Amino acid sequence: MEDPSSFSAAAAAPHAAIPYVRVSASFSISGPAPSATAGPDDRAAAAAEMEKMLGEAAASLARSGRYIVTAAAIRAHLDELAPLRKMTILAPDDRAIADALYYESPPRFHLHIVPDRLLTYADLRRLPVGAELPTLDPGESLVLTSNGEGKGAPDIVRLNFVSINAPDLIIGSRIAVHGVRLPIWEFDLWDLRPSPPPSSTSSPSSLEAPI
Repeated sequence: MEDPSSFSAAAAAPHAAIPYVRVSASFSISGPAPSATAGPDDRAAAAAEMEKMLGEAAASLARSGRYIVTAAAIRAHLDELAPLRKMTILAPDDRAIADALYYESPPRFHLHIVPDRLLTYADLRRLPVGAELPTLDPGESLVLTSNGEGKGAPDIVRLNFVSINAPDLIIGSRIAVHGVRLPIWEFDLWDLRPSPPPSSTSSPSSLEAPI
């Protein structure tokens, strides 16, 4: 049975038939974020406003001609996304998702959502390497593996070693969307930590270089 939280499930849904039109996906959506102490009526109104914003974001992504599957996934999960105060969405393009479906199991949409935080590209660059960003995928976080400050690829932010190749695709008062080069998979923070120092009895051939 196909995982309903995967990108491929969203693409197969009836509402996934979105027109293919090439336009810019960059636009700004605005609206007040609800207070953390808002009452039920205020929260319901804020959720309705968020649902509208998400619909606009999905429509813009679909019109770009590159993010049709991500747009369909957003629409498929409106009930989960609308109650969030803010969010950051990481959007692989359609070709990257198609390649992942060919070689791997379907990538999970929830792992591409950072709930209740709106992070612009500049915000991400200010975070330290190793910073963890909890996602909608229970128990799973994204790890900042590059903030663009080190050697190699300056100015490129990577999460779980996947680079952001279309920063600030959509920036609003409650939603940020960044395009990513590949779908994102689970990541173990231990992969970022250096090896322990060698003991005095270790032979040179057994030493491991820190990551």
